Amino acid sequence: MDKNIIFMVIQNYLEGEEWMNCNDYIKQLNTDEMRDSLLVGVVRMTYHYRGELSNWDDLFDRVGCELYRRGLDGESMLRGLYPCEEY
Repeated sequence: MDKNIIFMVIQNYLEGEEWMNCNDYIKQLNTDEMRDSLLVGVVRMTYHYRGELSNWDDLFDRVGCELYRRGLDGESMLRGLYPCEEY
């Protein structure tokens, strides 16, 4: 899926305070098919709203695991977003 579409959908949900829709959307993201920059971008984009999104922690974990699987430094890439010592 085009990264601009993903960002646009999430942004629309966040701006409209449609937490349930956004929560469902981030839960369904297929992280193993997303580019590295999109993975990190989605986590950063939703970070401020993580208290409203019960699936945010799961998204963070899935992104961290996917970055690790790709041989990338997920801890560095996600620094400041959450304690991610296991990455």
